[in-house]
Amino acid sequence: MTISQNSVGNAITELLGIVVKRIADEDAYGRAEGPLIQQLLELRSRLIRANLGTPIPTAKWTTG
Repeated sequence: MTISQNSVGNAITELLGIVVKRIADEDAYGRAEGPLIQQLLELRSRLIRANLGTPIPTAKWTTG
């Protein structure tokens, strides 16, 4: 099964039990994007190490 980015976002929202108020703020997004991506990549690596999924190669994500 392939999980889309939207599905991951929905799962995170359900897991946290919150919906974030969205405000168009490119500067704030730019500051938060890098650290958030790093946290998600670490989570991805942990899931792979725990054998809870199979990584798929894409232009942005390595097979890890």
